[in-house]
Amino acid sequence: MKLTTPQIRKAKIKEGKKKCVLIDGNGLRLEVKKHVKQWVFRIRREHKEYNFTLGSFPKLSLAKARKKRNKLRKIIDKIGVKEAKRLYKEKQLDLK
Repeated sequence: MKLTTPQIRKAKIKEGKKKCVLIDGNGLRLEVKKHVKQWVFRIRREHKEYNFTLGSFPKLSLAKARKKRNKLRKIIDKIGVKEAKRLYKEKQLDLK
């Protein structure tokens, strides 16, 4: 089931836990930690898992996080995950 903005706003970590993860689907997840809610795009290619941190909620809305995920997925399909990860780390990918 896809996430909604009210669900995201209410999300909190449980006592004794370090983080809570809410799954939106197609690799997009929200990692809720003590002081931050962070969007992460997770993709598995070549028997390896790759994580791309997209931004923090509420600065990056649910709709914008989905758009970034979709753009990043298209880039990965085009140039490969390793090259996309390298460019993303160097802040050379435009996902706006």
